[in-house]
Amino acid sequence: MTKLEKGRLAFNQLNDHMNSLSTSVTNVLKQNNIKYRVNISSSSISVNNVDIATLNMLASDPFVKGILYNYAFNNLKELPLSDQLEVRNTYTWGVAKVEADKLHELGYTGVGAVLGGNDTGFDWTHPAIRAKYRGWNGGIADHNYNWHDAIHENSPLSNPNTQNPCGLNIKFPCDDNSHGTHTMGTMVGVQGDTLTIGMAPGAKWIATRDMERGNGSLQTYIEALDWFIAPTDTNDLNPNPDMSPDVINNSWYCSEEEGCNVDNWTLMQITVSNLKAAGVVVVASAGNSGPNCETIAFVPGMLDEAFSIGATDFQDTIAGFSSRGAVSADGSFRLKPDVSAPGVNVLSSVPNNGYNYYSGTSMAGPHVAGLVALMVGANPLLAGQVDTIQEIIKRTAEPIPSGQSCSGFDGGTIPNAVYGYGRINALKAVNEALKFTLSRNSLNNDLSFSLYPNPAIGDITISLKGKDEIQAVVMVDITGKILLNKKVEGREYMTRLNLDGFSSGSYFVKVVTKNQSGIAKLIITN
Repeated sequence: MTKLEKGRLAFNQLNDHMNSLSTSVTNVLKQNNIKYRVNISSSSISVNNVDIATLNMLASDPFVKGILYNYAFNNLKELPLSDQLEVRNTYTWGVAKVEADKLHELGYTGVGAVLGGNDTGFDWTHPAIRAKYRGWNGGIADHNYNWHDAIHENSPLSNPNTQNPCGLNIKFPCDDNSHGTHTMGTMVGVQGDTLTIGMAPGAKWIATRDMERGNGSLQTYIEALDWFIAPTDTNDLNPNPDMSPDVINNSWYCSEEEGCNVDNWTLMQITVSNLKAAGVVVVASAGNSGPNCETIAFVPGMLDEAFSIGATDFQDTIAGFSSRGAVSADGSFRLKPDVSAPGVNVLSSVPNNGYNYYSGTSMAGPHVAGLVALMVGANPLLAGQVDTIQEIIKRTAEPIPSGQSCSGFDGGTIPNAVYGYGRINALKAVNEALKFTLSRNSLNNDLSFSLYPNPAIGDITISLKGKDEIQAVVMVDITGKILLNKKVEGREYMTRLNLDGFSSGSYFVKVVTKNQSGIAKLIITN
C-alpha cells in the first residue's frame, strides 16, 4: 500500500475503534465540563484537572482498562561543547561525513518529503529553517496542519517562579528551550549562502511541542505523537491523515525513575507501532547514558518499533555518552541501537537567529531523519514503506566493529550493541532507494466489488460488480501484515476464500484485476 493508503486506513481503523469504545467515558467528561483529548493511536484519553468523584465513576466503566497518573520527566539533555567556528565553510562535518553533500550536488535534497519535529518547540522564523516550514509560503504563514502544541500547563519540574516564555496552548511554533530548533536545523537547515547545516534542505517540516522548558510528561508525549498520525488545524479539529509526515524525529526519552515504567510503556509502544503501520518512520535517540552496556533502557528508544540512533564523533568513534544495548529493561534483550550517526560537536540553529554546537544522541537522530527525507525525495515510491526504508539504511551503513561486547552480542560482529549496523551513509542509502519499485503502483484504487457474508464465519464470496477478471486476492491484518495471497486462475469474476484458521477480528481484503485494485474491510466472528 502507498503511504496515503496506509495513513487513511490506520486513521479510519483507529478512529472507528475509539469511537466504538469511548462514548460512555466522553459523555461523563462532557457532563462534568472536564476538558479531554482522545488519542486514537494509543486508545487513551488525556484528562486534566479531574476530580476524585469523576475518576471513581470512570474507573467503574467496563471500557476503561486503567487510569494512569501523568508523570513528569526530563528530556534528553544536550551538551554544549564550544563556540568555535565550523571548520568547513560549505557543509557541517556531520552532513559531509555521511556523504549527504554529494547527494546535494547531484540534486537530491529531499524535495517532496515532509519531516516531523517532536521536541521543545521550534523557532520557525529562524532564517535557517523558515523557508522549509510547510506553513510558510514566502509571504503568509498558515499553521493549520503544520503545528500542534501539547503543552497545556507548566511542568512541576520547571522553574515554578516563572511562566513559560512561549506561553501555553500556542497557535504557532515557538521554542522555549532551544533544543528543538537545533534538531530541526540538522534536518533541513541552511545558514545563508555559505553553510548547509541540514541533511535535507529541500524537504518541508511540521512540528509539535511536547516539552515545557525541557520537561515533558507521559501525556504530552502521547498527545504529540498522536497528532502526527492525522494532523489537525490549530484548534485540534478536523484531523487529516493525508497531512502526516514521512518521518518523525524524537530527540528525547523517558526514564523509569522519572515516571515511565512497565505500567505505561505499553501506551508509547502502541502509539509508535500505529504510526509505523500508518507509514511513518519513527526515529528515536538511543540516549546519553553510556558507556556501559544495557543502557538503552527508556522509551521510545528501546522500543522494537522505533528506529534507534547512537552517536559518533568526527573519527567514527562511538561517543562515550552514547547508550548501548542490549535492551534488558523489558526482558527482551533485543539488539539496539539500529544505526549510529554524527552526534558530537554538531553545529546547528538555535533561537533568535543564533547557531551553536551541541552533542548528544539528540543530535544524531536528526541526521537519520534527514536521511529518510532524502530517500523519499529521491524516490517517492518509498514513502510509507517503513520497513524497507529502515532496512536500506541499515544495509548501507558503514560497518564499525567495537571492542565492547554486550549482553551476548559480540562487538566484533555486525550488527553490534554499540554502533548497531554502523554509521549511516546517505549516498549509499539513496542509491539503493532509487532501485525500489512498488509493484502495484500502476493500479488504480477504484475497483468495485462485493464481499459476503460480512461479518463472516467460514467461507466468504468475492464478486466483481463489473465485467473485469480477478487475478489475485490479498488478505492483511490491521497492521498491514499479509496473511493470504491467492492467485486466481482462469477468467473469473467471482471467487471464494476459506477463513478456517483465522482468528476473530478485523481484516482487509484487497482484490486485484489487470488494471485496477480495491480494498474492503472484513470482520471475522468465530
